[in-house]
Amino acid sequence: MRCPNCNSVLEEGALFCQECGARVEVHQEESRVRFCSNCGTMLEPDSIFCQNCGTRAEEPDAYKTYDETKKGIYQPNDYDEPGEYIPNNYDRTGSHSESTARKGSGKAAGKGSSAGRTGKTSSRGTAHKSTTNKGPIIAAIIIGLVLIAVCVIVGIKLLNGEKANQDQETTSTGIAADGDDGVVTPAVEPDGDDNGNSAITPIPKETITVTPTPTEIPLSISVVNSRPDVSSYFKVNVSSASATSTIVQEGHDNSAIKAFDGDEVSSWQEGVNGYGIGESITGYFDRSYNVRYIFLKLGNWRDVSNNIQNSRPQTITITCDGFVQQFTFPDEQREFYIELNKEVAMTYINIKIDAVYPGTDFDDTVIADVAVYGK
Repeated sequence: MRCPNCNSVLEEGALFCQECGARVEVHQEESRVRFCSNCGTMLEPDSIFCQNCGTRAEEPDAYKTYDETKKGIYQPNDYDEPGEYIPNNYDRTGSHSESTARKGSGKAAGKGSSAGRTGKTSSRGTAHKSTTNKGPIIAAIIIGLVLIAVCVIVGIKLLNGEKANQDQETTSTGIAADGDDGVVTPAVEPDGDDNGNSAITPIPKETITVTPTPTEIPLSISVVNSRPDVSSYFKVNVSSASATSTIVQEGHDNSAIKAFDGDEVSSWQEGVNGYGIGESITGYFDRSYNVRYIFLKLGNWRDVSNNIQNSRPQTITITCDGFVQQFTFPDEQREFYIELNKEVAMTYINIKIDAVYPGTDFDDTVIADVAVYGK
């Protein structure tokens, strides 16, 4: 057999030319081939069963032309009306293709072949119909998902509306937020006029006054020439005293407490060999005082001659709770005044000899009186 278009040699039973693709017209008597009634596969001339699905192919209805098979076969099933035409979706080689046959011609072709259909034919028609019904299932799934999304959105809006109503009810009970400071103040009910019109009274916010921390004043200590006014202060009570050394004299008490007794005639005298450099006395207060002034009488104040005969402190170091400072004084028999620019809490005072004015007769250094004033 040759192609009517290009005259190429064709294989037996070919429907299209493999060289030019032209359709090959065959006579009705030459195209009497068999196709499987179940899957549509073209059968071998002497086949009893379909080589593709195993369906028995001995019944006469299996002998159909290609055109008859392409138009469709009659496949009765549980869902079809008697004689309904179901398009065949298989071409001559068993592959899937779209059917272009009309329903009327399908019925005519189907009625002729209905007598030889088996149970397998009905199952094939059912499987085909279930495949073509997937579109409505997918559409139903999409519609269901859309409905679920709508329900979720509506639910969220309802929850937000309930929360807003609760907040409004809380505000109406008399609690109002003042703002970003986090303070909650009872709401003030609005006053109304004679006509029934309400006037909203603003809620004043609490004013917080921040007191700045005062700057610490540095301590300043100086020796002043004139006697300060200590009328607003009182003399600190020294309950006990100690000394690193004390001279022993028959008939005289030169212990450390004598320098704090308020009597300028009595005094403390150190008792080491030499001028007593490094020796000290300590007076302990009966409680803590805010001290502002320290008065000193250095040397022996029994009389002028004794003051010259004994050594006198020239430089001393004062140590207490609030400060440590060194002072140098002139060689004069007078009272010296040490003034603090602010009150300092103190519980004791220590005076150490750093340098002296040597006495004419004795090496012993003397401190006659120490007076401390505070509150």
